[in-house]
Amino acid sequence: AAPSYTLPTTTFKTRRALPRNLLPADYHAASPQHAHWPLVLMLVLTQMSVGTFVVEQLLGRVLAASGQGTIEPTRPVHLVAAFALGMLGMGASLFHLGRPWFAFRAVIGLLTSWLSREIVCFGAFAGLASLYAALPWISVGNMEISSGANDLLGWGVVATGMAGVLCSVMVYDSTRRPLWHWSRTGPRFLLTGALLGIPTSLLIAFVAAAFTESLTVQQIMRDYGRNLCGVLALVATVKLLSEASIFTHLLSRRLTPLKRTAVLATGELSRWTSHRFLCGVMGGVAIPGFLFVAPRLDPQQPLSTQFVAAAVVVSLLISFVGEVFERYLFFSAVIAPKMPGTPAA
Repeated sequence: AAPSYTLPTTTFKTRRALPRNLLPADYHAASPQHAHWPLVLMLVLTQMSVGTFVVEQLLGRVLAASGQGTIEPTRPVHLVAAFALGMLGMGASLFHLGRPWFAFRAVIGLLTSWLSREIVCFGAFAGLASLYAALPWISVGNMEISSGANDLLGWGVVATGMAGVLCSVMVYDSTRRPLWHWSRTGPRFLLTGALLGIPTSLLIAFVAAAFTESLTVQQIMRDYGRNLCGVLALVATVKLLSEASIFTHLLSRRLTPLKRTAVLATGELSRWTSHRFLCGVMGGVAIPGFLFVAPRLDPQQPLSTQFVAAAVVVSLLISFVGEVFERYLFFSAVIAPKMPGTPAA
C-alpha cells in the first residue's frame, strides 16, 4: 500500500531522518485472518443470483435469435429462484452488522463510500427483481405487460445487479490490500456469477420440466443445455487458472504481500486450498465437460434423464461449496497493510 494510506496523519517533528525501508514489526510473519462468514455467504449468494438473472436474459435472446428452443416454460420458476437466492445473500449480510436495526444508516455516505453505493445498488436490484419475478405469476386487471416493458425491466435487474457486484469489488479494492485489487477481485466476483448461474439455470429448467408435459430434460439438453455445460467448463477453467496464478509469487525473491498470501494458502490454509481446487475441478470442469462431450462420444445412446439431472445437481452443489471455500480464502489469506513498526492486532 502507498505510504500515504498507512502512515498516521499526526506529524512528529524531528531532525533525524527516518529510514525509507521501514516495515511493520511482523512483516515477515503471515497468519490467517478472520473469515467473516456472513460476508462469504452474502458475496457468493448475491453473485449467484445476479448470474442466474444474466443467464436468463442472455439465453432468452440467443434462443430467440437462433430459433432453437425457448426458455418461456421455465421462466417463471427461474425468476423466482434467482430472486430468492439474492434475498438469502442480503439476509446473510445482516449477521455481519453489530446492530442490524441501524442498517438504514449505511446509505448516508452515498457520495463517498463504496459500501453505501453497494447497498443502494443491491436495494434497487432487490426491488426490480421482486417485480420482475412476480410478473409471470400475476395479471394486472385485464392488461398484459408488453414484451418491451418486460425486457426493459429484465435488463434493469441485470444492470443494478451488476452494478452491485462491481461496487462489491470496489469496497475491497479501496482497502489497498494487494490481494483485493480490482484487477483480481473483479474477474473473481464476475466469474463466480457465471460459474454458479449456469448450473442453477439448468437445474431450474429440469425442475420445471418435471411439471411440464411439453418439456423434457432431453429436449433442454438438446436445445441449449449441452452448450451451457461447455460454457460452464470453460468458465470454471479460466477462474481456477486465475486463482492459481497467486502461486507464481512463491518464485519471487522478495517477501511481497502476495507472496505471503501464497505462503499462507500452501501452508496453514493448504487444506482449504486443496478442497477449493478439488471442488472447482470436479463441479465446474469434469462433470459439465463430460455432459458436453458425451453425446459426441456415443450419439446412438444418449445419457438417461436421471443421470443428467443428478449430474447437474452434483455439479451445482460441489461448485457452490468450492466457491464458498474460495471466498473463505479470499478473507483468510489476505495480507493487510500496516503502519511501520506496528504488529498485527
